[in-house]
Amino acid sequence: MNFDHDIGSITSLLVIDTTVASPLTATTGILSITGAGALKLPSGNNTTDRPGTPVNGMLRYNSTASGLEFYNGTWTALAAGSATVTSVAITSDTTTGLTVVSGSPITTAGNIHLALNTELNALAALATTGLVARTNTATYIPRTIAGTASNIAVTDGDGVLVLLLLTWQELLKVQQVLRL
Repeated sequence: MNFDHDIGSITSLLVIDTTVASPLTATTGILSITGAGALKLPSGNNTTDRPGTPVNGMLRYNSTASGLEFYNGTWTALAAGSATVTSVAITSDTTTGLTVVSGSPITTAGNIHLALNTELNALAALATTGLVARTNTATYIPRTIAGTASNIAVTDGDGVLVLLLLTWQELLKVQQVLRL
């Protein structure tokens, strides 16, 4: 290692052995550089100044591209922290019930239009609140449960009694039988 006292920097350094533990930290495999300044990396153009036999993990400043690059089998630019999205696309998925109708991909500006499958369309067409029963593929019917002091009635959306009419006492007997 050659230290130039006139400019205050190391002018040439072949290897720093980080496999030998520092007497102060007893840590191997780590090079710590402290201070509030900056680390000056090797700098050069993107062709003739790159190392002749690069190895994975090399890092340098590419003066032609004006940015950092690293070697991982090929020289690759490090992203500066911002990027541009050039296309957004979605695909239909039968498990979600959404189908892409038009607009995908968007490459400049626009809208993506989706359609509901028949099941979701049938549910969306219901203009009710409360209980809903699926009676067939893409067929849904509202149901209500009404109770008085003495019975429970389950009816369809038209108020027709469809399932049962039980008094509270009968319901308690069914519950007791189910516990046995």
